[in-house]
Amino acid sequence: MLIIVKKNEKNDLIEKEKDIVYLNSICILKTIKGKHHILVIDDVTLNNDGFIEEKNYFLDEILITIPIDTIISIHKHTKLEEICKFYHINLIVI
Repeated sequence: MLIIVKKNEKNDLIEKEKDIVYLNSICILKTIKGKHHILVIDDVTLNNDGFIEEKNYFLDEILITIPIDTIISIHKHTKLEEICKFYHINLIVI
């Protein structure tokens, strides 16, 4: 499943896909099933504590709740690299 974290969640074309979820609330995590997921971090601010400021939750909260294989980000960030290394998650920065 593709899980997307971004400021503006709505995209009608993508929203109809059953394998794509916009993570606009941390509570959505409990509805996500499966063992292999990709997390896309787009257009949000990750601070030096790993806190996603626009969403009011920590990246760690996602990673300890559901299995993430790969994180894709549009920004290179030292804290993101540290978190991926700690959890043994592949990181792709585009």
